[in-house]
Amino acid sequence: MAERRWYIVHTYAGMEQKAKLNLEQKVTSMSMEEQIFEIIIPEKDVTEPKGKKDKKPKQTKKRLFPGYIIVEMQETNENVEFVRNTPGVTGFVTIGKKVVPLDPMELDSIFRQMGIAEDDKKQVEIEIEVGQRARILEGPFTDSYGVIQEVDAVRGKLKLAVNIFNRETTVEVNIDQIEEI
Repeated sequence: MAERRWYIVHTYAGMEQKAKLNLEQKVTSMSMEEQIFEIIIPEKDVTEPKGKKDKKPKQTKKRLFPGYIIVEMQETNENVEFVRNTPGVTGFVTIGKKVVPLDPMELDSIFRQMGIAEDDKKQVEIEIEVGQRARILEGPFTDSYGVIQEVDAVRGKLKLAVNIFNRETTVEVNIDQIEEI
């Protein structure tokens, strides 16, 4: 089974919304939801200054990459052709003839520009509670033990009370950097 990855797809300029809609309808009608998961137009909210006629600044959406959408899917020859043959789509970003997935750092950068943290996109149910003991697995405090004081599931962070040089110190770490005891 192919891995779920994000890919950049070319569209006709100004037709990103239409290409997205066409692809979503095609995915639904052909029951491809198990192979093509999400389609996003990279855009962010911007506030335009008020003009002479406007009394208030106006909120609009600005395309980060005009002429492109990003698609989360499993890369198979059939899926690539399926997306490529959608009205409004002109192709994938490729190296030579090979379709190239987005690097996780690039994807994170796009989501941050959009105001979506990758942690928000992949938020998992966390079974960690305040008061539990944990051991830090990575970072400057590796192998230190502490008590969880605060859990921020949205950011994927937590605060631990750790004893350092006989003083209790609060340390913030990523949730994946600890092990429950």
